Amino acid sequence: MATIFPKLAEGDIQRSAYQIRSQRHNYHYGDSPYIYEPTLWLVAVATVVFSLVTGAHIWFFVRGRTWFFWAMLVGALMEVAGFISRTISSSDWSNVYAFLGQYLALVLAPSFVAAACYVVFGRIVWWVTPTERRNFRTLWCPPRYVSLFFIAFDIGSFCIQFMGASAAASAVTDDKLSEEERREKSERGRSIMRVGLVLQLLCFMLFAVIGTRFIIISRRWAGTPPRYGRPYVRWERLNWAVNAAATLILIRTVYRMFEFSKVDGASNYVLANEWLFWVLEGLPMLIALILLVVFHPHFYLPEEMRSFRLDRRRLINMEKSSPPSYNLSERTEVRGNLV
Repeated sequence: MATIFPKLAEGDIQRSAYQIRSQRHNYHYGDSPYIYEPTLWLVAVATVVFSLVTGAHIWFFVRGRTWFFWAMLVGALMEVAGFISRTISSSDWSNVYAFLGQYLALVLAPSFVAAACYVVFGRIVWWVTPTERRNFRTLWCPPRYVSLFFIAFDIGSFCIQFMGASAAASAVTDDKLSEEERREKSERGRSIMRVGLVLQLLCFMLFAVIGTRFIIISRRWAGTPPRYGRPYVRWERLNWAVNAAATLILIRTVYRMFEFSKVDGASNYVLANEWLFWVLEGLPMLIALILLVVFHPHFYLPEEMRSFRLDRRRLINMEKSSPPSYNLSERTEVRGNLV
């Protein structure tokens, strides 16, 4: 098979690095866009599992009318599309468009999952935090714009990663480029993606600090029922699930940063070993999606918090018209059915 990937976006395919491997297999690894022989059955299993989890997300999205959670659906569907494309490209190395399709989908999908986590966190903060505590001093972020703040970071990193991924992908598909131009464009694209990943990593780290702090300080009023919605809901579980999912995406982001390092081809251990992809990319994203199925927002958030757009003015009026019957200085022991 003639090599059809002279310079891929994920690194240089160096023929000399595969001569020893090729002696052990009736395979020419230099022909693989992945630099290794991808495990087809594992990709197929991942496609089925991600499809089932995404199906569960769609079911709860419609049944629970959690319209604000649309970004999670987009991210999950992109994961499925990415693994379908990876299945195709793993069985047919000559299909450059299938390879690029999985590359773009799997790189960009976590940005949507992260955005969904930020929105859920913002709804939790607005719902359970007493009015007197909704301030910068308590939360370390403007409560009214907590979701928008992190989503702005996420959109910025997504756009930068998309620009970099597009540039790297075009280096493969543009037949008019010389070898040197292809190399330069590929490296430029990867450099841009590294910038986007660094921005995303900083956003995750900041979210981890604020989210962890909220878990700690919210214990002060965790025993008091929210002003509206079901009074005995264990919303802390949803809060923990969101923070855990964000942490898993952070781990995946660190992996991608090493993958897009300046070390190319087989000399890049992260890039040249498939098991790292599954342990640090596939598994964290799968667990994150499963967590947010098991602890889906529609199990916890009241109807007022599940709308596409949060009507804060209406919620404030509701709070003013029905003040809580508890004293913030006293923890109310909650008994009843727990979710």
